[in-house]
Amino acid sequence: MAADAAKPPDKAILDERDAPQEETVVYGAVGRCIYCGDSGVRLTKEHIIPYGLGGRHILPQASCVSCARITGKIERECLRTMFGDLRLLRNIKRRKRKAKDAYAPGPMFAMVGGRLKPYPAPKPAERLTTAMMYAFHEPTILSGQTPLTRKDRPFEHGWAILGLGNEAGIALQAATPDLSRVHSMANFHPTIFSKMLAKIGYSYAVAIADGKFKPIIGPAIVGKEPWYFGFLVGGNPNPVAPSKFLTELRLLRCPSAIGKEYLMARIRIFGDLGAPVYDVVVGEL
Repeated sequence: MAADAAKPPDKAILDERDAPQEETVVYGAVGRCIYCGDSGVRLTKEHIIPYGLGGRHILPQASCVSCARITGKIERECLRTMFGDLRLLRNIKRRKRKAKDAYAPGPMFAMVGGRLKPYPAPKPAERLTTAMMYAFHEPTILSGQTPLTRKDRPFEHGWAILGLGNEAGIALQAATPDLSRVHSMANFHPTIFSKMLAKIGYSYAVAIADGKFKPIIGPAIVGKEPWYFGFLVGGNPNPVAPSKFLTELRLLRCPSAIGKEYLMARIRIFGDLGAPVYDVVVGEL
């Protein structure tokens, strides 16, 4: 394969926040499951950015029902438990779900009379919204390591966002006049979150550059191969200034320490709030 033929775009930003929310972009149908490779089965569409994060870019006929069930569970775990409050506060459109999949607000506590007590606040305007992420180090495959020789590194820094609803003070004081402090809990599951990043980056790479790279991450996303956190999924360990976009996606050509070239997706979620930047190595060039 000629080098020029495999070269992906230097920059490709997927912006879902400033575009009309009803606007949909549909890429060419894939005709096979991008995760397990099956083609003789019923295939479903993939939202590249999850629908629950405003994603309207669609990759048709890209996932079998079995793999779609797995990736859907990964997304729900991230969107409900890690970013549920933040999505609700920012009024990001959500699908109508069955009761078992409905949004459950994160726990809040109020310090009243020197004691910490549970405080139910189901309305976004009455809540202390919290969300957090940790910045990752560069994927270790780029430094020439293998899944067996890689060394896990601690997270470099944490990112957190706090937002007090515009009616929270009034509601809290009305409910607990002697309130002195309010607490809210945030969750972050790096393994599940990195699988969602991998799903985003890999489906975007297929949409833009299918046939121009050799995939290496698809089966691992749905558990058909071992998942090595930090090997194919990493990021920029340094703080990055906020952008004007809710979500950003780029495809990059990345050389490794052992001379191989890889196709890498660079992803940012809640970039307008200054969240970390993440990298997913999706395949070889």
